[in-house]
Amino acid sequence: MMQTIKFKNSGIKKMKPVRFAAIAVALFTISSTSFAATEISKNESSGLKNLGNINVIQNMEDIHENDISRKADAAGADYYVINTAGSIGNGSNSIISATIFAKNK
Repeated sequence: MMQTIKFKNSGIKKMKPVRFAAIAVALFTISSTSFAATEISKNESSGLKNLGNINVIQNMEDIHENDISRKADAAGADYYVINTAGSIGNGSNSIISATIFAKNK
């Protein structure tokens, strides 16, 4: 049985911290994985709707695959295929180019 704590004169009941944390983790897990664009191979892209290309340019040390996924998500894509990756300028910056795709609805 779950215990509740009643705050003086507030009428508000407080959940146990462990239960609240479990609910928060579950909601975060569901929300962060259900909308992430997924990297696929060029062969897997056949039959999907091509939405165009995106580029991510960042400091060489800071670039992450999540940045590409986030940018694809923002464009409404479900999937992306990385076309090229390399350094630009004096070599301290990198660029990743990807084609983004959506499911045919």
